[in-house]
Amino acid sequence: MVNLYLAEKPSLARALFLGLGGNENLIKSGQRQGFYQYGDHIVTYCFGHMLELLNPEEHDEKYKKWDLNLLPMRFEPKLKVKDDAKSQYSVIQQLLKKADVIYNVGDPDEEGQLLIDEIITYERITKPVKRIFISDMNLNSVKKSIANASDNQRWLKNGLAALARSICDQAWGFNLTRAYTVAGRQKGHDRMFNIGRVQTAAVNIVNERCLAIENHVKSYFFDIYGEFNINGLNFTASYEIKDSDPVDDNGKINHKAFAESIIEKCIDEPAIIEKAKHKDVNKNAPMPYSLSTLQGDCARKFGLSAKETLDTIQSLYEKHKVLTYPRSNAKYLSNEHHAASRRIISAISQTNPIFKQFADKTDLSLKHKCFNDDKFDNHHGIIPTETSCDFSKLSATEQNIYNLVARSFIALFYPPSVYAHSEITVKVADLQFHTETEKKLSNGWKELYTNDKGNPDIDESLEGETALSSLKLSMQGTCEDVQALSKETAPPKYFVGSTFIRELTRAALKVTDPELKKIFLKKFEDEDELGAIGTEATRADMIEKCFETGFLRKGKLKGYKEEVIVTSDMAKEFLALLPFECKAVDTTAQWIAWGEEIKKGNLTVTQYVDRIYEQINKQVAQVKKNGLNIKVNLTSCPTCFDGYLKKITTEKNTFFSCTRYPECNASFPEYKGNVYIEKHNCPKCGSALILRKTKDDYWFGCSGFKENGCKQSMGCVGGKPVKKAQKRRSFSTKK
Repeated sequence: MVNLYLAEKPSLARALFLGLGGNENLIKSGQRQGFYQYGDHIVTYCFGHMLELLNPEEHDEKYKKWDLNLLPMRFEPKLKVKDDAKSQYSVIQQLLKKADVIYNVGDPDEEGQLLIDEIITYERITKPVKRIFISDMNLNSVKKSIANASDNQRWLKNGLAALARSICDQAWGFNLTRAYTVAGRQKGHDRMFNIGRVQTAAVNIVNERCLAIENHVKSYFFDIYGEFNINGLNFTASYEIKDSDPVDDNGKINHKAFAESIIEKCIDEPAIIEKAKHKDVNKNAPMPYSLSTLQGDCARKFGLSAKETLDTIQSLYEKHKVLTYPRSNAKYLSNEHHAASRRIISAISQTNPIFKQFADKTDLSLKHKCFNDDKFDNHHGIIPTETSCDFSKLSATEQNIYNLVARSFIALFYPPSVYAHSEITVKVADLQFHTETEKKLSNGWKELYTNDKGNPDIDESLEGETALSSLKLSMQGTCEDVQALSKETAPPKYFVGSTFIRELTRAALKVTDPELKKIFLKKFEDEDELGAIGTEATRADMIEKCFETGFLRKGKLKGYKEEVIVTSDMAKEFLALLPFECKAVDTTAQWIAWGEEIKKGNLTVTQYVDRIYEQINKQVAQVKKNGLNIKVNLTSCPTCFDGYLKKITTEKNTFFSCTRYPECNASFPEYKGNVYIEKHNCPKCGSALILRKTKDDYWFGCSGFKENGCKQSMGCVGGKPVKKAQKRRSFSTKK
């Protein structure tokens, strides 16, 4: 009986083959033929999705034309083999014919389920199919996964949820992009208005931040601080605002006379400790990197774009083999990774000897919370491998990124940083002042993170020079001074590369519907994220596309280490026209909620798609009815009065045509880069004169040449027809 195993990617296929009893020699011999065989076991592999949905024009040639009258487009979803996958796919086809039992070995997520299921469906396979979930590519774990193979039928609905989302993402993008682009062209815009569920929401997140900054109105408030001396300790505490105090919309005191009254009431008055809480706080090392957190750190420290970071990690993974799989949204590791920690740290020290001094201080008996089999899946945190390399042969960027990942892993085996944490409430003149401080007792893992300012994983906002642990309840002292500092409200910060990526992994916080937000957050709770939009595999390309389309721009701005990210004027204007559903994160949350209903068996793919098409139909109908009310700097068409005159350049000439062509076929000549709409008649026959252009000049010719043979031509001065000057005759002086 032939058992065929379809793995999502080559690295998974190799691990699976070894788990089935194969060896490296058989892997090498099977590399060229696209599969590995050991007895009755055949393992082959995909390169991600081998199939893709047909484009509209592949369903019907009429869709080659972008026309509002053809929208919305809806057709039966059909798949085709990707052009760059045809060779390997033919191998899979032949092996499927030989197989008696097929094993789906896609990644343990919805997309991984679909990736293999769609091949089985496309090839109309009716043979038994089983499912293997490989959550760890270590040999023993792979063997356990093989032994626990289950019926693939149990997991089909996970793949159907991914299928429904894939169909609708295509329909959403094609229909709305065409609708808004064609409407824009009718107004003279030659840009493509790309609309995508994830991309447009990402641009809108930036736009909302930009608008908040632009619309920020300065106001002033007072921060009131008291200086206290109690039990020989001098410390500062903030005034605790009461419900009856005069405050602004942000809960800040904005009344100068009131602030001054606090000073008069409290200064030099007796003070007593009303509340004192003390405890030692252990702060553990940060979780291992996911792709998004590593991209954020690389943007912050090295100014790298998300794509530059991904490409570099991919090289460290595939070419140098010193980092694990990069396209991961997970941060957890397995217990087997913990067992391999000595070998991994040894490889780090061999690769870059600078880490040896830190590696020698590790305690491998420590077990960080990231080592958790219950939260670990096939996509784990990015860590170094057990392979070492010649560090000098890495590029500077590769060295920088390897060092970050190596440091992160070593820190997992350092003790926690320990702080003496104190919360103190002081009462003076019936008013309360509060302070919360930390005094570092031991450095722990932070020894590896010296001088890493701006790291979001290192919160030292409460750290102070003085420990307040000696202060006890009812101790008395004096309020020696009170200050009311006038401060100006600050606008939000612009997004930069690192903070933008972080924001995209916290998108659920922007969902306005409480129930949808709850569902969104729950889906990502095991991935240590707050509802991400986009996937780790696609997010970098999506961000690049936002810049390529002209919706986002970045540049240097004083006060920012990284380049700031802003929306272009075109994007601001366009987003202002888009309805909420086309740009809000709520749309993704709703799709996720419906996807969960498919997985529960409460909704079919067809029903899911029908619901999305209700939204698509609504948006297209609005565009058809109202057009696109967007600013243009073009001349209105004097023939139809609905379109605009847009410059057209061909190999032969340049002219202006109505944006409503072919409904309106008006065209006008070009004069010095602008449209020429003046009318002049031939002085000989009365027919219209036509402005024409030579290589270096403009002139007028009679349009009546074909009808009445009029050969009148005139010069052009300032856009007006004038009689051509007679050429001077040259006289010879020779006799």
